[in-house]
Amino acid sequence: MTKKNFGSGIYYGNGGFQEKLDIRVSEDNLKRAYRIFNTLILQLEKRGFPVGMEDEYNKKVTFVKIQNQKIHIKMYEPQKRRFNPEIDKSKYGFDKYVFVPTNKFTLEIDEYFREGSNQHRAVRDTLNKKIEDRLNEFIIYLIQVSELHRIKEIQRKQEMLKGQELELKRRNLEKEINAEKEKVKEFELQVDAFYKSYQMRLYIQGVKENYEKQNGSR
Repeated sequence: MTKKNFGSGIYYGNGGFQEKLDIRVSEDNLKRAYRIFNTLILQLEKRGFPVGMEDEYNKKVTFVKIQNQKIHIKMYEPQKRRFNPEIDKSKYGFDKYVFVPTNKFTLEIDEYFREGSNQHRAVRDTLNKKIEDRLNEFIIYLIQVSELHRIKEIQRKQEMLKGQELELKRRNLEKEINAEKEKVKEFELQVDAFYKSYQMRLYIQGVKENYEKQNGSR
């Protein structure tokens, strides 16, 4: 087991990260946040689910890889908005408020993929239970979402294959149509040649009959 430094926290695990995890909490709560993430990563790696980081839209995101599906996760601490006692409440402006940490964390699956899904995607600190006691619950959510990802990927591949089959059928049909057009052209040329030949025979026959009329048959 390796030990890695992450900013003001410590990560225990088998990865080789050099960047901060996706943790958004007040400075006073950083140690707790890293302890939770450390425990979560250890439990995930123990189950064979590696954790990594990658760039997405110019920001670092933390992901868990389950069933070859990458699932983004994050931890954050909601804040409460309060009026700034130093600013007149009647005035407008962003500085009239101050944001106070709640000391309550949310561990969340940071995904837009929720089509047709009623699955949970987050665990939170509650009066009766802390996130530390809900990590197994969160891992179950991760597995459920990974399965949804996998099914969605299979559906995308099926649609792609279906589209490729339709495109192949369209191309084959286009080839058949073009081949038939060529046959029609060839037939038209043959008909035209036959017609010209027939006209020539009629002309020759007419000339012959006219000659015989004028000169008599020999």
